[in-house]
Amino acid sequence: MQGSSRIPDVTFLDAERDINSLSQTNKHFYKVVNPYLYRNNARNSRYSALQWAARHGNEDTARKSILAGAEIGKTDGCGMVPLWWAAEYGHELVVKLLLDTGQVDVNAKSSGGRTPLSRAAQGGHKAVVKLLFQTGQVDVNAKDYDGLTPLSRAAQYGHEAVVRLLLETGEIDVETKDSEGFTPLLRAAQGGHEAVVKLLHETGQVDLDVKDSGGRTPLWWAAQGGHEAVVRLLLETGQVDVDAKDSRDLGPIWWAAKGRHEAVVQLLSMCMPVNMVASTPMTAIGRPRLA
Repeated sequence: MQGSSRIPDVTFLDAERDINSLSQTNKHFYKVVNPYLYRNNARNSRYSALQWAARHGNEDTARKSILAGAEIGKTDGCGMVPLWWAAEYGHELVVKLLLDTGQVDVNAKSSGGRTPLSRAAQGGHKAVVKLLFQTGQVDVNAKDYDGLTPLSRAAQYGHEAVVRLLLETGEIDVETKDSEGFTPLLRAAQGGHEAVVKLLHETGQVDLDVKDSGGRTPLWWAAQGGHEAVVRLLLETGQVDVDAKDSRDLGPIWWAAKGRHEAVVQLLSMCMPVNMVASTPMTAIGRPRLA
């Protein structure tokens, strides 16, 4: 019938695939049946359309799912809720939609003890971190089951902008240690993230000679990894023990030489007394004598 606006009765269809198949038969059916599809998905599907939208950043699908009554805090087969997925992948618009519902726990932890802020910080998603801050409810120092905070995660992966945002809150514990005894500074030095090391040092609150559970300092990690810029930055502070030994009684220069990081060996040598350098078991080519 021309101009008819009759809506087909699809309530007898229980399976999601049946409603979806019907909605694809023509444009009119799609328009009127699609809401039933979302509603059925929200009620009955283990893996909801909202979870898919959060993971893939599809704002339109997320909005329709929310309007259809999707459960905001429902976990999927991975034990993840929509906000965790959206934060992890940096989907700013979906994160905003979820936060605007007022139904999310911004400090909810996943199976690994990770909060949405932790996931956004690790990914370097500055815009998402800002949105989470704006709720005024996030625990900026929340630790996961490995003892890492959002700052630890951001420092580990070298996300300078996120580290700066976290530090600007004035609420961050910059000396927090994880289960391996690493502080954010140790994580940054290990990864060779010069800009992050600089930011942390500029707080005036970090111990530059802090040691992890293996007795390794930030300088040790930078030297062992051949991170010349970080080594130079730490040495220029004039506040580091150039020959701080690890639990095996080996110093940064030994590990730099072992890794054939010649430029780092030279930098360290310039800051060490001649007798100390001479006592380091290295060959003429700069490798430790292992025998």
